[in-house]
Amino acid sequence: MRILLVGNYYPEHQGGIESVTDNLARGYRDRGHRVRWLAAQPRRFPHAGHADDRPMAAWNVTEDHLGFPYPLPSPAAFASILREVRVCDLLHVHDCLYPASVAASLSALATGKPILLTQHVGPVPYRRRTLRAAQYAAYHSLGRQILKRADQVVFVSPTVRSWFSRLCAFRRPPALVANGVDLERFHPVDAVGRLELRTQQGVDPATPMLLFVVRSLVPAWKSGRRLTVVSNGGGLNPRGCAQACAAILRDAGVK
Repeated sequence: MRILLVGNYYPEHQGGIESVTDNLARGYRDRGHRVRWLAAQPRRFPHAGHADDRPMAAWNVTEDHLGFPYPLPSPAAFASILREVRVCDLLHVHDCLYPASVAASLSALATGKPILLTQHVGPVPYRRRTLRAAQYAAYHSLGRQILKRADQVVFVSPTVRSWFSRLCAFRRPPALVANGVDLERFHPVDAVGRLELRTQQGVDPATPMLLFVVRSLVPAWKSGRRLTVVSNGGGLNPRGCAQACAAILRDAGVK
């Protein structure tokens, strides 16, 4: 089957939807399907992936200047989307509001191609009232139209499904498929394995280590315990990480 995946970014951007789409692309390909993966490729996040991936030139101004990721594909990218939709057997689109997702969904409706839509998130509680209002209006207009016209909608959590089920009716009952775990990468290790991993990271065995468990920062910070934060992601900005931690603590009421 020729599957067209359309998402927001590639994994180099580092985000949840990107990681899930990457796992799906690898899973589809491992099962013998031909996969085209279209996603935005801002200049700061060049993609080095499968030969069948089709990175789209895009502007990332909303994330760079306003703080929320919403890549805007170039005009040429929309022609690529229509071309790939015409030759695919199935469109699998991720989230209903990204411009590439909307363009792909409209192209599929126009050409009679089936649409599988995975909705990962619900409304984001932005601090700015204007952003919250714009998001609300978008979901209740454009988002609703895209969701109710998809042949099948899949949600990753009951909370997200519940919110959107109040928003619109679907062609078929929406499915619930939780995000999977790559057991080759994430699996339990024994005490010896833990010691070896800490040694590789240069972490003292007696030092508490926080691995992307952000909520644990608050009680640990309040108790005065020393923490070590380890990241295996490329391009980690220590100053940005410190600012993010400070913002989380401030929101939690920790001075």
